[in-house]
Amino acid sequence: MPIRLLSLPTKDFQYTLNCMNDGDLIAFSLCSKHSKNLTKSLNRKNWKTRARVFEDSVQLDLIVCRYEEVQNQDENEIYISLDTSSRIEPYRDCGVATEMNRWRKPEFTGTHWLAHFLSIFNESMVPVLKITRECKMAFLNTFIFPKCPILRFERECTNELIEQCVSKLSAEHLWMMSNHRFYRPKSIQLNLMERISGDRILKGIRYEILDGPRYGFLYRLKRADEKELEVSIRLGRDVISSKMKNYEACETENKSVACEVPGDKIDGGVICGNSNFEIDEGINSSANFAILDVSHRDHEHSKRLAVANFGAKLNFSKNDGVDVGIDADLVRYAYEGENFKVGTGLSYSTGIKFQPESVKIQVLGYGFEYDNDGFGLKIPLLDLKFKWW
Repeated sequence: MPIRLLSLPTKDFQYTLNCMNDGDLIAFSLCSKHSKNLTKSLNRKNWKTRARVFEDSVQLDLIVCRYEEVQNQDENEIYISLDTSSRIEPYRDCGVATEMNRWRKPEFTGTHWLAHFLSIFNESMVPVLKITRECKMAFLNTFIFPKCPILRFERECTNELIEQCVSKLSAEHLWMMSNHRFYRPKSIQLNLMERISGDRILKGIRYEILDGPRYGFLYRLKRADEKELEVSIRLGRDVISSKMKNYEACETENKSVACEVPGDKIDGGVICGNSNFEIDEGINSSANFAILDVSHRDHEHSKRLAVANFGAKLNFSKNDGVDVGIDADLVRYAYEGENFKVGTGLSYSTGIKFQPESVKIQVLGYGFEYDNDGFGLKIPLLDLKFKWW
């Protein structure tokens, strides 16, 4: 006799979910939005997730745990074939499909399926994306992939296919779009069997050559918001590392805590401050002091808590416009996600900013801002910003 899962006592229901394998959990998560949220709440993590792109499908591999730790090989892996239709076919045991594991959701495309699977297993990106020699760009263009830190190519992939994929998926192209569309890279590597010239990798991007060609070329990319990325390209390996411009001509900074981990940055301190001054086609100067200023950011989000944060800035430039003002945050907590930014506390900041792609006006905490990222409104107790993407 069938038993309605949602009618079970909480303890029994939780035990049942914990006993499900990945395939059962995926099927349960498709029943409703509530069942999807219940699946996410388990915080089930797979040991490895990867995607492989073929001629007309994407295979998503979910591997539960390390092979040396597995007790039942059949339960350790599930392979899901995604295409442009609303149907998916999961496989186990080296590709043998079973009828019970064929699912349909009419409103879903392959991109929706991919986002759903990553969401229920609390993944924000595809850790490894492998391009096979059968991959066709016409099919790849029908998929939207989240951020992928590792992009691999089969040895048999043609240079033309590699260039097309790099142009669509590579770090420097995504980085140029806008800072909320791509995490702040520290070091990204692209390993190729054959050399591809820098101008072909950076096709469509404005860049400046800083050094070369004796040991390779060093390029500088610059976005509209003044952030910069240096790209070093050498034979056999392209190493891409970001260096954000922060007016280092004359700068002092004192923070009591600083810690960097892969993909995350935590910094802050008690009684901390910084100042800088630069004259280069204009004046760029600022100073800041805070009793407490702690922030944390990772690939997807950033958070900041400030107490008694006071600062001033005076920036005039023929090319960059005007940015002057006084920051006065008695206490403020801010959270920034992929599509929005919200802050709360007590702020009486005042200033004006007119730049080619950004406008911001504040008077005693009241104001608005508009730029390439989105549009925001501010009052002393609350500020909201909605992003375009």
